[in-house]
Amino acid sequence: MTFLTRGVRLDVELRDYFWLAFRSPQVRRFISKMCAGYQGTLHQLPALYRQVACPTLVLWAEQDKHFPLVQANRLQETLPSSRLIVLDGGTHWMALQRPRELAKSILDGHGA
Repeated sequence: MTFLTRGVRLDVELRDYFWLAFRSPQVRRFISKMCAGYQGTLHQLPALYRQVACPTLVLWAEQDKHFPLVQANRLQETLPSSRLIVLDGGTHWMALQRPRELAKSILDGHGA
């Protein structure tokens, strides 16, 4: 799995589920299409973010190697009514590695 912290292993049941899903040509085509679409429209996001009018929680993993913290700061600056919470020591897989801390951050920060 990409961006999994060195030495950390996914739960066997979850890993098996991922591999079963990725064996499907339909799933692989969908993921490829989704990633290409994301890359192709990435430049449009800042203008769209400025239009967000509701309070927004930007929750970020401090040690995410895929989405560095500098991106969190840029996003937070672009979203008009946002609040940034950085999960200390969090990684790209923080939802799997530290679900309780993540849930607490969401609950505590919901009032952005």
